[in-house]
Amino acid sequence: MSGFRITAQVEPYVDALGLDLAVKFLLAFGGTEVYLSEKPKDDSQVISVVGREGAIALARRVGSGPCRVHTAKPFLASYFRYMKDWSVVRIARELHMSEVSIRKWLGPRENPQLDLFAS
Repeated sequence: MSGFRITAQVEPYVDALGLDLAVKFLLAFGGTEVYLSEKPKDDSQVISVVGREGAIALARRVGSGPCRVHTAKPFLASYFRYMKDWSVVRIARELHMSEVSIRKWLGPRENPQLDLFAS
């Protein structure tokens, strides 16, 4: 994966919440089932993460009812690398993955060092 792009799995979340809030939602609920409602209850865990307006927007975009949230770890790794400029080690810790997996997902990074022998 070179550079950052929004993948199809996370596009509905980004459309409804915006990029940063979608990442927060994915980190909180990725890999689990959540219940989305256009009339969420005050004690909703979704509201505690994205707020009432975010929860309603998400239910309208994804649909009301139970929803299995994608883990989206390759997307999150790319987000942290290219949008937040995090190191591979920091990303691995955040996502509870090995650095080897993160490097495989991200691919080679451009070498910022100047080439002294370039013509």
